[in-house]
Amino acid sequence: MENQGKDKSALERLLQVLQDKEYPVKRWKGRALTGRKLAIFLDLYVQTGNLSKAAKKAKIDRGTLYFYVKHDPEFAAIFDAARAIALLELETEAFRRAVHGVLEPVYQRGELAGHIRKYDSSLLMFLMKNLMKDRFGEKVDITQHHDFVNAREEVEKALKRIVGRRRNEDDE
Repeated sequence: MENQGKDKSALERLLQVLQDKEYPVKRWKGRALTGRKLAIFLDLYVQTGNLSKAAKKAKIDRGTLYFYVKHDPEFAAIFDAARAIALLELETEAFRRAVHGVLEPVYQRGELAGHIRKYDSSLLMFLMKNLMKDRFGEKVDITQHHDFVNAREEVEKALKRIVGRRRNEDDE
């Protein structure tokens, strides 16, 4: 989590460069992507972690974003960095709620009586499953063996029984 501060400051420097410097206008199907729009989008994306909302507020079509992610390596690298920081922000918030909890108001007879700290044990379990997969991850049993030779014999026996019954029914 120490890298988060470094990553965020790196993104902040990049956003400043994009706003100060005239990022070359890129066009795809008449859709322009300026440095200012890109900086606004990246900042919103890091804050919200929601691509659709960030794109809408920055007035950038999502299709334009996906096009540049696919066709422009420089843009893809910037986008990936912003996504990584957004994910770190989400993980940090999940950790805070799970480990440190959040204060919730307690009311008595309609008046604020105090606060109680609530912890999110579900978030804690998700974090533990992710960070300690060997101890808390899903256990998958892959030791099941199939005896295809015996299975084939069983199918052949069943078919013979069915054929035998039909012959007996035909003889009657």
